[in-house]
This record gives sequence, C-alpha cells and structure tokens, in this order.
Amino acid sequence: MEKFKGKRFFLYNLSTAGWVLLDSIWLTFAIAFLLPPKEKVAEGMIPFISNERFLGIITVLGAVMLFGRIVDAVADPLVASWTDRSTSRFGRRRFFLIIGGLPLAISTILIFFPPVAHTSFINGIYLAIVFGFYFLFFTVYVVPYLALIPELGHNEKARIGITTAQGYFSLIGSAVVMIGGPLLLTLFMQNTDYVGAYRKMVICLAILGALLLYAAVFAVDEKRFSNARPSKVPLIDSFKKTVRNKAFIIYLFANISLWFLFNIVRSSAIPIV
Repeated sequence: MEKFKGKRFFLYNLSTAGWVLLDSIWLTFAIAFLLPPKEKVAEGMIPFISNERFLGIITVLGAVMLFGRIVDAVADPLVASWTDRSTSRFGRRRFFLIIGGLPLAISTILIFFPPVAHTSFINGIYLAIVFGFYFLFFTVYVVPYLALIPELGHNEKARIGITTAQGYFSLIGSAVVMIGGPLLLTLFMQNTDYVGAYRKMVICLAILGALLLYAAVFAVDEKRFSNARPSKVPLIDSFKKTVRNKAFIIYLFANISLWFLFNIVRSSAIPIV
C-alpha cells in the first residue's frame, strides 16, 4: 500500500477549502440578501421573506433552517452507512465525492434565487426545499470526505498531518468568502443592482468552490492508498458502537463547540456594501 503524500496530499486537502467556501457563502451573505435592513430596501434590495414570528416563536428563516438541519441530522447516519458499505468501482468514498460536489455547489447558488421578487410565503417554501437539498448534498460530500482521513493516513502522524492541512485550508476557504465576497460585490455593483450583484458574486464563488471540491476526486485512488474494505455492520449496530466510544464523544463535543463559535463569527460578519 502506497504512502499518501505530495501532490495528491495537497489536492485532497485543498478540497476542504471548497466545501468550507460553499458553506461560508450562505452563512455570510444569506441573511443580508434575504432579509436586508430597511435602509438597503430603500436603495433597491428585496426582502424575499417575512421577518415576523409565527405564534411568537419562530421566523420563516428560522423554520427554513430548522427543516434543513433536520434533513442534515437524518442524512448523516444514512450517508455514513451507505459509504461504509459501498462497493462502487469508483471507490467507497470517491463515488460520493463525484456525485455530491456539483449538486452542493448548485444548491448553494439556488439559495440566492427565490422565485418571487418580493416578500412571499412561496419563497419560504422554496428556501426550505433548497436548504434541504443543500444539507443533503453537503452530507453526501463531506461525510465520505472526512472518512478518508484514517484510511489515507496510515498512522497517527499521517492523520495529524492531514487534519492540520485541512485546518489551514478551512481558514483559506472562509477568508476567500469574507474578503473576496465584498470585493466582488463592490465590483459588480458598478454595473448592476444589489440583487444582481449578490447573485453574480455567489455564482463566481460557487464555481470556484465546485472546482476545489473535485480536486479530491482526482487525488484519491482508494485502491492504491487505502486497504479499507466495505463494512458489513448494520446501521443501528454501527451507531451503538459509535456512541460507546468515549474518545469520539469528547472529540464530538469539542468539534461542535469549535464550529458553533466559528459560525457565529462568520454569520456576524455580514457585509452590507
């Protein structure tokens, strides 16, 4: 079994910047685009959904995000089981990277294309469907992608090297959106309105993100760099083994805390150009 290194190592980890970039697009810009402040509405932006609370509990956007996260929660164990048990000739993990990358980028773009050009409940239904697809394909891509870490890293040192590289590329993906996004908005608003400028910016960033996602597809050859075999453990048994792993539970809470705080930073740094 060959050692995973060099150009392939770089390209595999480079794809981290791709899915973090796509995730950062909507986390950074979706609220500002879908629910712009009043002063921006006066300048031409459109409030696509209502900000009123239903039953005094939840807003339209809150309900949309709740639905998306439910899809995410259901999809995670299912996709994990499917990829563990996959016997695809393209590779257990690589097959999911191939089918998940493009739909993930497209669903990111569609978040910024509500069908009705004014505040409408139809837009809320549309966004719920789109976010459902977004979180589904995010899971289809990212779960198998991360599952490759212990399979390509054949020892503790190699696995630490992979995760460290992915940490750096995560920051790069976020930085591209948080720095490059406002620059693109400023550029596009010289020739179009707010809505058009946002959409052009999102399309440009999403295309870059999609290209980065497929770097891993070309880098990973599971037959050469991994000796992992399809699992025969049923989904329920696999879940039970996972929750009994104390080290994993500690890691899980640490990882949740990291991304929770990081997403607060990303969603709070909303540029209104």
